[in-house]
Order: sequence, then structure tokens, then C-alpha cells
Amino acid sequence: MLCKKCGKEFADQSRFCPECGTPVEVVDVTGETQQTTFGGQQKEQGKGIYVEQNFDTLKQLTDRAHRNEKRWKTIGKFAAVVYVLFIVKGLFTDLVSVAEGSSGMGTLVSGLAAMILFACGLIYLFTEIWFPAVKVKKSACTQECIGLIHVNDNMQLVAALNQMNSSAVKKAYMDESGSVCVQGKKGKHIFSVSDGRLTLNSDSNQVKAALEREAIAASLIKYLEPLAPVNAYENERSNARLGRTKMVLGLVALVSGFVFVLVLINPQWQEGHRQYIEFVKEGYPELYPDVNYGDAFEAYFSDCSWEYFESVDHQDVVEFHGTCLYGGENANVTIQFLPSYEEQSFEVYALEINGEAQQEYTIAILLADVFEGYVSE
Repeated sequence: MLCKKCGKEFADQSRFCPECGTPVEVVDVTGETQQTTFGGQQKEQGKGIYVEQNFDTLKQLTDRAHRNEKRWKTIGKFAAVVYVLFIVKGLFTDLVSVAEGSSGMGTLVSGLAAMILFACGLIYLFTEIWFPAVKVKKSACTQECIGLIHVNDNMQLVAALNQMNSSAVKKAYMDESGSVCVQGKKGKHIFSVSDGRLTLNSDSNQVKAALEREAIAASLIKYLEPLAPVNAYENERSNARLGRTKMVLGLVALVSGFVFVLVLINPQWQEGHRQYIEFVKEGYPELYPDVNYGDAFEAYFSDCSWEYFESVDHQDVVEFHGTCLYGGENANVTIQFLPSYEEQSFEVYALEINGEAQQEYTIAILLADVFEGYVSE
């Protein structure tokens, strides 16, 4: 069968053109033609489905909802930019700490995970606070859309719901009580007809069901009357986007929380290279249990500095640099330590004076001089 208005071909049993919504002429057994018309006119013989064209209130509601949505989107974008700048600043601070060796890569990772987790919580709370407001406003739009639709034939309502292109409708049918039911993805929605007036309710009070109910109402009135001031397609897209946002938030929060806990239970990941330097500085030789290397070296040498590196054979090395009198002249001294953090021990590995490697006895003499000088003071 071809639509007389737009020429679209559709199944013979269809009551409405799936392209433009024009009702199909039906010939009854007497040979008389019946036709449903819209624009406030009722179908002949008191049957059919039609839409009032008093769209002033509906337009006001949709315009207000659009302005509110635009305002909240602007606020959300501004808050997102501010928080991203905050995250970037925190990451830069952590990167500097990692580069200096005062903290480990775990600090950077855990900090980033914590900030993302916090952001997910804020966004979720924002949507949970915003969604009820959306629910109320969209409920007003839903009731206005439904209030403009008059139904004198429930079967035509079922046919319109099944034929309209809406992802919110899985199927429409009439139950044993004569009510028109719509099975959606988020719940079951029931149309009740009283004196030609429609009401629409859901078996769930959840926000998702309210959003789906609004999408069904907007799609129905737009299908029946293309001039209705609603954007059913955009409504469905926005509702689907909101649902996906919450799902993505949950996944991101789950991953971030797992990473944060994983780093938290491994404190060594957060300590960084500095742990090896502090470990050596706080150590002491057996002959001087009351004096650590850090205090003794700071007192004996000048221009002191400590650094950490990993050798080619993956050995942790702590290297000390300082100057002292040697042979009556200032000399540059480099001492290397090999720490074993797991075994809580380290050894003095090498000594260089002015770039020349020294024997073990020279190391022993120098260290004895360093610690004896500290004790005697």
C-alpha cells in the first residue's frame, strides 16, 4: 500500500503511514470510507485518535527545559575545565617529586586514580541531584504531551505505538483490562483512557523509567502530529547518553578504585628513589652504632650531595659526593653504596678521590677518620 501524502510504501495492515504519520483510509463492510484526521478534528463516527493543536503550553515547557539543560551543560563544562586544571596542577607537582626522587611512580599513579575517583563521585552526585529536577520537568512535558492526545480507539493507539520509530518502545499491546501497555527497556508503561483523555503511568518510579516515559510521549505526539514543538529524536538521544554516562562512570570509578587500592597496599611503590638514599643516610657502621652516615658525612665533607641510580646489571646504587682536605688540598670525593632494601643492609662499594679509584684500605681509613672526627667533636 502507498501513502497518498508522501508515497511511502507500507504493510496493508498498518493504520498509519510510518513515514509521515498520515492515517490510512479504511473501507468498512458497507463500502463507506472512514478517515482519521488531526488538527482538533475527530474521526468520523466518534472513533480514532487525534491531537489538539493548542501547543502554547507545550512549547513553553520544552523551551524552558531546553534553557535549563543548556544552563546545566554550561555549568558542567566550566566545572570540568576547572577540575581538569586542578588535576594537571597536581600531576605536575607529582611529576616533579618523581623526577627529584622524593616520591615514587606509585604516588603519581595513586594520586591520579584518587582524583579520577573523586571526579566520578562528583559527577555521579551531580547527576543524582540533577536527575530528580530533570524528572520533574520532563514529567510536566510528558503530561502536557499526553493531555493533547485524544483516543477513541485503543487499537489505533496500539498501532501508532508499534509503528512509530522509537527505541524506547519494545512492543505495545492491550491487556485484559483494556489498557494499552508499552514494554520499554527500563520498565512497563500503561496508557489509560477515560472519556478520550489519556494518562500515562509506569510500574517503576526510577528516574530512568521517567525519562523513558517522556521519550515515549514525545515520540507519540510527534508521530501523530509532526508540527508538535518537541524533538523526540533528541530526547531519546539525550536519555541514552545519560544512561551511558552513568555506566561509564561506574566502570571508570571501579578501575580507578582498584588501582588506588593496589598502590595503597604496596607502600614501596610510593616511596620512590628517595627511600634508598634515606636508608643509607640513616645507617651506621658496627663500630659507631650511635652515629649515622648522613650526620657524619655532613659534618666531615662540604658541598654534600646524594643521588640514586640503577646500574646496568639492575643493581641499586646510592652515590655520595662531597669535598674534603686530602694531602693538604681540597679533593672531590665520591663514595658508592650498594643497598639491599629487602635485606635492610648495605655495603660501601667504591671510593674515588679526584676521579681516581681507591683501594679498600683507603676506604677504611677515610671512614674511620670521618666517624672518629664526628665522635671527638
